[in-house]
Amino acid sequence: MEELVSIDDIKQVTGFKREGFAKLTSKTLKLGAINELYAQLPKEDPVKFIDSLLDLLGIQIEISEESLNNIPLEGGFTTIANHPFGGLDGIILLKIILAKRPDYKIMANKLLTRIQPLKEVIVPVNPFDQIEDSNFSGLRRTIELIGKDTPVGFFPAGEVSSWHSDKRKVTDKPWNKSVVRILHKAQKPILPVYFDGQNSPLFYSLAMLHPVLQTAKLPSELTNKKNKTIKVIIGKPITKREQKAFSNVEKFSKYLRTRTYCLGANINHQKFYKHKTEKKPVVTKTFESIEPFLPKEEVALLVKQLPSTTLLFESNKYQVYCACSKDMGALIDEIGKLREYTFRAVGEGTGKSKDIDEFDLYYNHLFIWDQDEQQIVGSYRIGDGGQIFNQFGKHGFYVSTLFKWKDNFNEVLAQSVELGRSFVQPAYQKTPQSLFLLWKGILYFLLKNDHCRYLVGPVSISNDYSKVSKSLIIKYIRKNYFNNYWAKHIKARRKFRYKLRNSDIEISDLDANDLDKLDKIIENVEPNHFRIPILLKKYLKQNAKFIGFNLDPAFNDCLDGLILLDLREVDVDTVYALSKEMNDENIIARIQKFQVN
Repeated sequence: MEELVSIDDIKQVTGFKREGFAKLTSKTLKLGAINELYAQLPKEDPVKFIDSLLDLLGIQIEISEESLNNIPLEGGFTTIANHPFGGLDGIILLKIILAKRPDYKIMANKLLTRIQPLKEVIVPVNPFDQIEDSNFSGLRRTIELIGKDTPVGFFPAGEVSSWHSDKRKVTDKPWNKSVVRILHKAQKPILPVYFDGQNSPLFYSLAMLHPVLQTAKLPSELTNKKNKTIKVIIGKPITKREQKAFSNVEKFSKYLRTRTYCLGANINHQKFYKHKTEKKPVVTKTFESIEPFLPKEEVALLVKQLPSTTLLFESNKYQVYCACSKDMGALIDEIGKLREYTFRAVGEGTGKSKDIDEFDLYYNHLFIWDQDEQQIVGSYRIGDGGQIFNQFGKHGFYVSTLFKWKDNFNEVLAQSVELGRSFVQPAYQKTPQSLFLLWKGILYFLLKNDHCRYLVGPVSISNDYSKVSKSLIIKYIRKNYFNNYWAKHIKARRKFRYKLRNSDIEISDLDANDLDKLDKIIENVEPNHFRIPILLKKYLKQNAKFIGFNLDPAFNDCLDGLILLDLREVDVDTVYALSKEMNDENIIARIQKFQVN
């Protein structure tokens, strides 16, 4: 019988000179079963070999059509992957990619070249050798293949994942910088691949004793995956443009690793050496049916009846109004229905038949009217902080339902415009014009109320986002867009509590200019590929600062971030862009007032 692993191999790997010890090791690690399995497999073709191996072991691969569609059908590319199994992951990766790209090769442990059919698809390296030694030829061969547009796969850790006591988890060791340099220099699309799973507890116990014992145990780790289903996720390619944004190898390595591990961020994992705990039952909130909308003709008549002073400006077919509820009549109910309809579409909403509360009675309502379609396009609820504070005190602000604050924050609120309940209904969300017109309307309001220095209000992150994504967004904002001074004076009524335990998703290197990188990470974390909420991104790009976060049970448990935007810090170019068509001779002086320290 042709042997894949012989007694002499065990002696060489372990250093045991006595045959008795070698035979005992072989029996303990069930290497005889590996040899028997190998003898049954076809040897002439890598694809047939892999298919037969997985069939004999009853190993199933769970991978979505979406993941498969991310594999380029032509041109050069590279793949990067975590390395939890140390053999099976390479075999599965070959099966998946070779089905679409027969020219695919993979850099892997030279032990795999002992498997005759895999020789032609593997570029061998020794994980325990230094790069400049026996691995030099493998790296050179890889660079040549990439240069010829041959797709090449890497396990950048260079060796199988192991138990890390400092992280309390099984994960890859730091990724090899030489491999990362090759990837960066190649400037080919990089396909991140995530394998869900891990080896047996015995494997990690042996690895703690000596890496040689870990290697000797690898073959039997293949057979103990019998009748298992391995989940694989392939992310969207990391483009050349994304790669060019990095000049530092260390930061690029962390980004690649994060883009890989974030693919598995929302998979429920069984903790190492621990039993699964029972999940708490999910309580589903009951939503009322949204009230029927009024006929278009009736809504158009209500708009026509508004006082002429409420019309701020017109832009082509759109009119932008700002009115208080006493002048709006049933229009306020239509806005409430549209709010609820729009918010529910993104996992938010009050659950009531319309989104109307007591604050709507004395706040102003900025909205866009489409004259041709006779529809309300979108709206903002706007409150003059000075008036609210004088009439109702601090509890007159909507944000008081979400946050508590110390009295010295009242001076900010008295000089603020509180914004909230913003929406653009789904039919108008495909173009940025709607939000632009709303913001232009806010500028009109500010210019008419020049005592206002701040914009304050909540911006929401839907409960449809995972806790992982929410925690990543919060972590990024706390590092780059947080006003620590005012944050000390604010306290959330219901804190968001979640500790990001996946230390392989690392964003601490992302600075204020890296919002697009975070956007890509969030997109890969989220099963539905949500990105950072557009309004949140818009506020950040206007130099808004966050001062707190709160969970809102009245709004389907969405996460509210409290923003504070000092108008003295708004980019002047943005103000000019919004004010282009304003026929106001004093516009420059009034804008510059916001910029005076």
